[in-house]
Amino acid sequence: MKYKEGQVLSVEGEKSEVDIMPWDENYITIALKLSAQHPERAVAKEDLGHFEYNFDNTADTIYIRNSITAKEESLRSGLQAFYTIMVPRSCKVKLHNYFGSAVLTDLKQGVDIKSEFCNLTLKNVEGQVDINTYFGDLIGVMINGIVDIKADRSNVTLSEIEGKFTIDAYMGTVKVFANQSLLDMNINAEKTDVFFYDSKLDGYNFKLASQLGDIEVPDKLHAKMYKENEIRNIVIKPEGELIGAKVFISVVSGDIMLGSR
Repeated sequence: MKYKEGQVLSVEGEKSEVDIMPWDENYITIALKLSAQHPERAVAKEDLGHFEYNFDNTADTIYIRNSITAKEESLRSGLQAFYTIMVPRSCKVKLHNYFGSAVLTDLKQGVDIKSEFCNLTLKNVEGQVDINTYFGDLIGVMINGIVDIKADRSNVTLSEIEGKFTIDAYMGTVKVFANQSLLDMNINAEKTDVFFYDSKLDGYNFKLASQLGDIEVPDKLHAKMYKENEIRNIVIKPEGELIGAKVFISVVSGDIMLGSR
């Protein structure tokens, strides 16, 4: 598909496995495979007819869509769409995926993702990153930018990250594997355990708060602890004159643990 500088790629998938990555060309290429699995070929072929897909190119947005026209209970086959999409390096990506998975790699213009029942993997992504996930695990490696994550009944695992992160989590786990990262991180969680790992935790400004939960920190950090209105609080400041990265974690009905990698 033709691409003009400034256009956004919008992918809307249902029962789709989506793989998006950049290349040096100035157009977008899409490889799409539709699959229906059933012991009887005729049944699979009939159900495959319920897949709809279309591609549109407007002034602002390039749309790639697929949907299933039949109700779930009327289908007899396992349906799946598989996308491999190559985009110009200047292209920003939006993704809305329902029942599936997605892998986004080496994107430098930011991403906007909404997913339900979909596992997400982001590798080497920069810029404005907005993620809203419901019932799907998120793995992010080498993310650098302004990042807003809303995770509902989803597990979040981040590693090798930098930038400003806001994470709101409900009924899952959040694990951060930092690497002396330049971070401004704010995690608010409910019914969620939060783990933060780094080989040098003493370079961070930590403010930790847990209601109806525990907080575990290594003894060497010299944490200041106090309790206020049934909320357990811990403050840790870096030694000497270091400002340190700022990490604020607040949890209701969950535990917080700091540990070395």
